[in-house]
Amino acid sequence: MKVGITRTQLAGSLIDHLQAKSLFALLLITTLFPLKHWSQTTPVALPIKLVGKLPFVEATVNGITGHFLFDTGAEKLVLNSRYFNNADAIAVSTEIMGFDGEPIPSTLEWTESIRLGGLDLPNVNAMMLDLAPMEAVKKTPIHGIIGHDLIRGISWKMDLEGRVLTIGLASRYLTAGALGEPPADSFDLKFSGHLPYAFANLAGKRLRLALDTGSERNLLQSTVIPADQFSQRGKIKIAGLDKTATQLPAGYIPDFAIGLLLLDSLEVVLTDLQRMNHELRSRLDGILGNTFFIDHVFSIDYRRRKAYFWRKDLTLEVNELAVSLN
Repeated sequence: MKVGITRTQLAGSLIDHLQAKSLFALLLITTLFPLKHWSQTTPVALPIKLVGKLPFVEATVNGITGHFLFDTGAEKLVLNSRYFNNADAIAVSTEIMGFDGEPIPSTLEWTESIRLGGLDLPNVNAMMLDLAPMEAVKKTPIHGIIGHDLIRGISWKMDLEGRVLTIGLASRYLTAGALGEPPADSFDLKFSGHLPYAFANLAGKRLRLALDTGSERNLLQSTVIPADQFSQRGKIKIAGLDKTATQLPAGYIPDFAIGLLLLDSLEVVLTDLQRMNHELRSRLDGILGNTFFIDHVFSIDYRRRKAYFWRKDLTLEVNELAVSLN
């Protein structure tokens, strides 16, 4: 799936207007929907359910427990309208951008309670969207998507291969080292709207690559690398939030480096990111997805604008190798 990028229609957004323009309305909303604060608990490990290469964790929203995609590329909390339907809620018309850049109609509603692994998260405006097409592709119930508006406030460390998400206090209380051993590497991040990105070197070119756990594959703008640097191995079908799917060339590009990490090659899918860049008013060259992250233990600190990487347990890897050889 593609990054969940929202474009709220400000002229028709009653909630945003009331919050920004009317102190009385803001006090009323705060009274009716009191904000919850981050629970101050010790770090806790949550199991990750991998569907394909997408990481899902269990969360409870408005009293309903289900599996939510943990998506650093999504701007907001997204709720599947199949499971969440509050007829009494104040809803505002809005849109979410699909993989192909086309807007998908949605509504914006205020949440009542959000809980993730022992943390009570602050209530936010959630996008209400029909995720049935995504459920059909992945053949699993999908209750929603946990995006930037919630992820940015917690410290977390993700091990996709080990299928564990470690989460802790609000990031202002913790350093990366508080989630276990100190990281082996870190590099600075920049942001295009809600989307974190870093500079990396690929095939001798310096590129802006977004970090997106909601993307199963590494995506690259097809025009940024010369054709002779791309070794195509076939085509792959990429499905979006709606019912559309696109066949795209997949293969490898040599010489990848980000931070202290050096790879002989990077597996990529070539696509056109112009619509995404237009929406974000950015100049991103590609997206690092879970084809890359599954080989690493990593974290994003939104407050410090840093990405952290940990070395995997080499003893465990050696034992696994010995087992596979026997």
